[in-house]
Amino acid sequence: MQQLNKSAHSTHTLNYHLIFCTKYRRSVLTYEIGDRVKEIIIEIAKEQNAIVEAVETEVDHVHVMLNLKPTHSIPKLVQLFKGRSSRFCFQEFPHLKKRLWGGHLWSPSYFIATAGGAPLETLKNYVECQRDK
Repeated sequence: MQQLNKSAHSTHTLNYHLIFCTKYRRSVLTYEIGDRVKEIIIEIAKEQNAIVEAVETEVDHVHVMLNLKPTHSIPKLVQLFKGRSSRFCFQEFPHLKKRLWGGHLWSPSYFIATAGGAPLETLKNYVECQRDK
C-alpha cells in the first residue's frame, strides 16, 4: 500500500515521473556530470519540501521520481531543477560550452506523468459507481 502524506488540510499521495532531455539530445551527461545533476536535483527538492524517490541520468536525459504535495508547482520545480543544474554545470564543467552553445544545457520541454495508484479504468469505474451505493 502507498504511504499517505498528511498536511493541515489534505491527505495525499502524489507521485510523478519526470523526464527532461539535454539540448539537441547531446550525449553530454558523463558519470561525473550526471552525478552532479543528481546532487543538485536532490538539494533543490529538499529546499522545496519535495521528496525525490529516485533519480538517474543517462547520457542525454534525466529521470526523476518525485513525491509532491498538492501545493507544489510542477513547472516551478522543473524550472528550478533545469535552471540551477544548467548554471552550476556550465560553471563547474566549462568544456560543456563547446558541445552546447548559447548557455542551454536542457531542452525547453519535459515529460511528466503520474505514477502509482490504481489503473485509470479502475478509478473511473469507482467514480462512476458512487451513486449506486
